[in-house]
Amino acid sequence: MNPEENPITLLAGWNMIGYLRMESAPADLVLAELSDSGNLVIAKNYIGSAFIPEFNFNGIGDLEPGKGYQLKTNEADELHFLSNESSY
Repeated sequence: MNPEENPITLLAGWNMIGYLRMESAPADLVLAELSDSGNLVIAKNYIGSAFIPEFNFNGIGDLEPGKGYQLKTNEADELHFLSNESSY
């Protein structure tokens, strides 16, 4: 699967997503497009660690291949990943 060819549609409110890339990358960098626009409220991993852009807090660290995450957005949006050949 090419992650750059598979944007994830996000609804307003809570969403469950999978991390599609083959390499781990910092949550704040992967989710920068959503957080810079002010649309991302919070992202959480399976143990409840959070990335909260409003407070510049990244308790998740890296998003990991094959793992799932919860995202809360203010509005519908799309999450775009870089290709596996690119770096965040």
